Amino acid sequence: MKVSHIHYASPDDIKQSATSLRPQLILCFAPATLYASLNLTEELNKHFPDAQIIGCSAAGTIRGTQVDDSRASLTLLHFEETEVNIVSKTFNNKTHYHDTGTHLAHELRGLGLKHVFLFTSGLQSNTSALLDGLSSSLPRQATISGGVAADNHNFEETLCWHNELILEQGCIAIGLYSESLEVGYGSFSGYDRFGCQRTITKSKANTVYEIDGQPALSLYQRYLGDYAVEMPSSAQLQPLYLLNQSDNEKSLVRSISGFDAASGALFFHGDVAEGSQVYLMKGNADGLIEGALISALLAKETFRDRYEPELTLCIAGAGRPMILGSREEDELEKISDNIGNHGYVVGFYGYGEIGPNRHDPGHSLNNQSIAITTLTELI
Repeated sequence: MKVSHIHYASPDDIKQSATSLRPQLILCFAPATLYASLNLTEELNKHFPDAQIIGCSAAGTIRGTQVDDSRASLTLLHFEETEVNIVSKTFNNKTHYHDTGTHLAHELRGLGLKHVFLFTSGLQSNTSALLDGLSSSLPRQATISGGVAADNHNFEETLCWHNELILEQGCIAIGLYSESLEVGYGSFSGYDRFGCQRTITKSKANTVYEIDGQPALSLYQRYLGDYAVEMPSSAQLQPLYLLNQSDNEKSLVRSISGFDAASGALFFHGDVAEGSQVYLMKGNADGLIEGALISALLAKETFRDRYEPELTLCIAGAGRPMILGSREEDELEKISDNIGNHGYVVGFYGYGEIGPNRHDPGHSLNNQSIAITTLTELI
């Protein structure tokens, strides 16, 4: 497996050293407005005619310890013994997300399926239901990771793309098939819960109408105070802790993707079942940096120094930089220092993080976490 990276703002950024790689897959993350304006697919096809260009819009891209919100991030992957299969689905207001995930799985199933990268639009979609359908129909050994597209906290338009196909509402799934591919993973948040335990008293799928018998929106408005006028962006500062009462370590974090002022309902990126016990959460820079360290150490546990990853993909919650401020690069340093500098550390900030963890090796959707996936071909 060979990896190269390009920060792209113009055709001049494609250097000769990169064009010799002959990638089968290019992971492309960029601001939503930038992808179309760059005419990127046409330009990349000139240099990499055999490559599939896959990715989504982001609230900032990651390379090593650097964060960039003005250029496209291109990660070029050349596999020695791994096959690639790509499937896409479009969403609409009648989409049954669990069934859509099942259909994705049926199109991806094949001999040697090791891992699936999933990138999905970030507004009005139910990513957890999509994941449940996908995971339940995939082979047991296949893991899933990826992320939910973002648009710099505007919550107006998020995009996924595959070559010339651009989806405002939809998802792209990439199946990797190989006996030699090793996949590592780790995920952690670093936010802390606060206040009293609350109950979801009225919800349906990923829409929450009432918490403790009161309109869910009013609870957030009360705690956000003056920042409530900036919802849903400001609500990223206070995600919701979804308590798993039988196993606390399987608890999930959910953040808001939108709201309806008339009904007082909140929309989340994943299901929040009626009757769930929840807490509000808050974060500080030290806690988030420690969370990044834990995520890196969990990922490192999966390969136990048997090899060094050739690619480290980091999908991070878009609300984290709002808290970290000038310390934004500190959490990325924890990842680079502990995973190892041999492999490229790349990724993006999105509205949701998809990745296996030690409690659920199939999949998990969280918000405001860092989900790490490492890839290595052992030949």
